[in-house]
Amino acid sequence: MDKTRIIVVEDNIVYCEFVCNLLTREGFRIVQAFHLSTVKKLVQQAKENDIIVSDLRLPDGDGIDLLRWMRKDGMMQPFIIMTDYAEVHTAVESMKLGSLDYIPKQLVEDKLVPLLRSILKERHAGRSRMPVFSRVTARRFKPS
Repeated sequence: MDKTRIIVVEDNIVYCEFVCNLLTREGFRIVQAFHLSTVKKLVQQAKENDIIVSDLRLPDGDGIDLLRWMRKDGMMQPFIIMTDYAEVHTAVESMKLGSLDYIPKQLVEDKLVPLLRSILKERHAGRSRMPVFSRVTARRFKPS
């Protein structure tokens, strides 16, 4: 069974419940956070395979601040930003920092679950593939 948790960071409690209910119905394990300060504590305890889905604008900062902080500290969990404020400069900055996607909130219902499934599928495929070097046997060649 997959141990991945989806950490949902959203300050609008009603919208956070909507996203969490959507993900729970699809079988995902969810953790909620409503503030940047709370999610930083959660992320410090996060496992490598957890995934962060963060609102862009939060009461005490924004999702890009969170992503920048995570990457600076070497935390490389997959990161997705969702926002009502789709702006090119924030989308570009989030992608430069390593965000996997920047989803307008009106598309979250259609885009989020397929994106999460894709991340998990890639992980599973990566684990089940045999490394190339293990299939190659070393041979000694005699010089002629």
